[in-house]
Amino acid sequence: MNKLYQLGFTSSLSGRVGKTLLAGEDTELTFALKLIGGKLHYSSELWFKHFMPNERKNWKYLKKLWRSFGYSDFIISPYNDRSEEIEYKKLIKGKFFLLRRIIKLSLQFFMKKPKEGTYQVLERERKIGELLAFIKAFDMYKRNKRQVKQLRAAYERTIG
Repeated sequence: MNKLYQLGFTSSLSGRVGKTLLAGEDTELTFALKLIGGKLHYSSELWFKHFMPNERKNWKYLKKLWRSFGYSDFIISPYNDRSEEIEYKKLIKGKFFLLRRIIKLSLQFFMKKPKEGTYQVLERERKIGELLAFIKAFDMYKRNKRQVKQLRAAYERTIG
């Protein structure tokens, strides 16, 4: 992990702070580690216990949580974007692609409103989160595009 920070990695996501449900810093860290050749290991010996207060065990909270998943997913999506392997062209081209994708998904969800309490509602919330991140946090997305490119190049120099 030290190598990752030596190569200039900084996380875009800080995790849940206060009432903010934004999360994904662990996922971003995992993606970044894999990008520089890190390996992930599974162990059935590891256990994780998570306490959740009763006031969070409801539909309204779950929908907010899924919206925050979409928001985070958009911000860290450059780590999964294989177009970096080609040459990173112009931001505008990427912006139009994302806008077209989000408009298409939004139309699908708003034209056919899913029944409350279903998985489709959660997916709709996730897409709304992506749309909000596109509008509010595009700079973070851009920054991650640059960071992915820099980390990939730095890693290639260390192995090349």
